[in-house]
Amino acid sequence: MARPIFPTDGLDNLPLAYQQLDRDGEILYVNNAWTDLTGFSFYETVGENASAFITPDYADAFSVSFPEFLNKGVINNFHITLKKRGGESVHVSVTGNVVRDESGKIQSAHCLFHNIEDLIKAENSRDASREKYRLLAENIRDVIWIFNINKRKLTYISPSVFSLRGLTVEEALAEPFEESIDPIFLKAISNQIWILSTRKCGTINHEEFKVTEFRQRRKDGSYIWIEATTRLQTNQEGEIEVLGVTRNIQKRKEAELELKTKTDQIENFFDLAADMLTISDFNGRLLKLNKAWSKILGFTIKEITNKPFMELVHPDDHDITLEAFSKILKGEPVQKFENRYLTKDGSYKWLHWQSVPYKNSLVFSAARDISDRKTYELELQSIAEERKKINEDKDKFISILAHDLRNPFNTLLGFSQILLEQRKEIDDSELESMLKLIHKASHQTYNLLEDLLMWYKNQANKLPFEPELFFFEEQCENVMASIHAHAESKDIRIQCKKDKGKHEIFADINMFKTIVRNLFTNAVKFTPDGGTIELSFKRAGDMAEISVKDNGKGMTEEQIANLWIQGKNTGLGMFLCKEFAERNGGTIKVKSSPGVGSIFTFTLPTRRSGVHMSA
Repeated sequence: MARPIFPTDGLDNLPLAYQQLDRDGEILYVNNAWTDLTGFSFYETVGENASAFITPDYADAFSVSFPEFLNKGVINNFHITLKKRGGESVHVSVTGNVVRDESGKIQSAHCLFHNIEDLIKAENSRDASREKYRLLAENIRDVIWIFNINKRKLTYISPSVFSLRGLTVEEALAEPFEESIDPIFLKAISNQIWILSTRKCGTINHEEFKVTEFRQRRKDGSYIWIEATTRLQTNQEGEIEVLGVTRNIQKRKEAELELKTKTDQIENFFDLAADMLTISDFNGRLLKLNKAWSKILGFTIKEITNKPFMELVHPDDHDITLEAFSKILKGEPVQKFENRYLTKDGSYKWLHWQSVPYKNSLVFSAARDISDRKTYELELQSIAEERKKINEDKDKFISILAHDLRNPFNTLLGFSQILLEQRKEIDDSELESMLKLIHKASHQTYNLLEDLLMWYKNQANKLPFEPELFFFEEQCENVMASIHAHAESKDIRIQCKKDKGKHEIFADINMFKTIVRNLFTNAVKFTPDGGTIELSFKRAGDMAEISVKDNGKGMTEEQIANLWIQGKNTGLGMFLCKEFAERNGGTIKVKSSPGVGSIFTFTLPTRRSGVHMSA
């Protein structure tokens, strides 16, 4: 599995060879010093496994030590031999550390390589010639020294101590051991010396080199980081000695500190980012998340780390999310993708995503909470729909005005024109007939305007709704008085069919009167001369059933289907009847057949709970 490359600013100029690896040993980055050390370029190295550059004689040691390095998280002065371009090899000492995420999973490994070719040559040549060893020691930059455990003092140190610490050989040999060590490390090193002093000479048998890092004091009082490679030996007198080589690692430590600082900065940026940042794998599991996830969704980071992200996606968004993820699996970035994620309280947040695949194994993603924006968009959509409805209502209003006012105004205009032009030729009976028609048209126009006003107020939610208890008979009489003249002009008989006494209804009186008026006006309009209209009332539990029956021309099934739809019938009356019946908790229906007539029945509550009228 590929790993993200950590910042490498400044590492190209580091004097020590540097490698960045993933947990499988694949090399992610090397600096210029690597090329100087091995002869292999950046492009020849990156993407290869680190084992490809280890000489065969150290391959087994590397295969054992690399997993141990990943497990412990650190490696110090591990000696191996690297291949060089020309077929040669070079001895190096490896120091490194492992970077893990919050869940403890390995993100990457960082290694520095120290060329110890001179040290190895010095060790080999010592066995051949003590004198040659001493000459070599006096001419290399590393400081070679011998420390007598029993005497707790240096018995030999190479002249290169001057370039390291600013001391002459004589000053270094005369310096008390305790004064040469940084106090921070003095106790630990003193304990090691004490333990060694308890060992017997017979137990010393050219043990392996041991590498220790600590700080030594320079002549000017400052401290410098050094790396001491040591091995126990016995001298001719049988005393235990420490043979050591000290190397200046100040620049390496500064580079390590800089690397750690940059790593910490990246981690801080990752955690402090306001957006939800995440690294997931190609199986859809959330491997690493920043603190914004917890802040926005409410879960702790531990609760959702390693969780499949689809478990958090809103069920309605599964298909589009899987479609977007399939593009990522094909190596395509996904920009401007939106879906909803579950929060800890059970609600969902809208997120805006940008995701990029990395090396066919990881996905780097950033998500932003856009829930407020979505709410605003829904509000704008609601306003737009409301405006659209207002415009549609306006168009319907104009259409209804044009349709319903045309006939009565034609009557008024026609007969008024006849009266103006032929008033001297019209006898009293004709004049009376025309005046009745003008009165009828005026009454129809008035009723239409009443309906239009109520329709407008109802559409604008400005129509008062004040339900109260009243007697059915009293309010019907008021309505019947307004349409009685029209019924008489067609010789239509009106019959009332109900039980004796008064009957209660709990509804808005004005809405009740509008329903009755429209049903009776409609019945008178379509009932032939000499016909009959029947008004009936009966109780059905807590509801009253009021019916208006005529023997007019009736309606087809198509006409009945469009009867209650605003804008599809011939006017507002029937639409208002349905609106007002339902607003008062009732219903309205019609039964009709062509040539037979129609029966309109609407229901209304007979009382409010706990309220009763006395007749």
